[in-house]
Amino acid sequence: MKRFRLFILLLCIPIFSNIVKADLALEGSRVILYHSDREASFKIKNDGEFPVIIQTWVDDGNPENTPETITDVSALSLPPVLQLQPNNSQLIRIINKFTHTDKEKEALYWLNLYEITPKPVNKKEDENLINVVVRLQIKVFYRPDHLVMNISEVSQSLIFTKSDKQLTIENPTPFYVTIKSAFGEHNPNIIIPMLAPFSKQQVTLANEKINQISYVLIDDFGSEFQSKKEMK
Repeated sequence: MKRFRLFILLLCIPIFSNIVKADLALEGSRVILYHSDREASFKIKNDGEFPVIIQTWVDDGNPENTPETITDVSALSLPPVLQLQPNNSQLIRIINKFTHTDKEKEALYWLNLYEITPKPVNKKEDENLINVVVRLQIKVFYRPDHLVMNISEVSQSLIFTKSDKQLTIENPTPFYVTIKSAFGEHNPNIIIPMLAPFSKQQVTLANEKINQISYVLIDDFGSEFQSKKEMK
């Protein structure tokens, strides 16, 4: 399982306090849901020392969203609220209610896990504890049935064009493309945002002297695929 730890909000913060940490292990970083699928599932596990309460929902990824404010309920996550004991696992079901009709490309939604770690009941009353509130977002790719990703073909399709220090990356495929890392001569760390289908992204290079770029893509299973391309 992949482990994510993100401290979003600390409640009741005195100077001398113990932090009740959230520690949620995730099965992966993405869910693939085809048009004809009735549902998909995603496993989570509580690797922490205390029980956690988790609220789940699917939305468009806006960090300001809550289950009460979203208007486009394209999928249902079940259970919507759960309590997960230490060392226990739970399958989150994503029920397909999508009405997305674009058959030429996949769409991106997000599974939200809003996690609160309760204060342990066996602590002394005078001991100050900080509760950690965590919100994790997992990509949900809603895909037409006829589209099957071949990560090698996707990699070969990417186009890298350089003009001075400006690097343009073009994705001519119907898939979202996640480039985990990229580097080249005199450019040890090139950060490239996720590429939407049939889109371009432009980034600024540290040094314009680069003729070849090496990069790592993430496939449907969360595995890494290494590749390299000559600049155009």
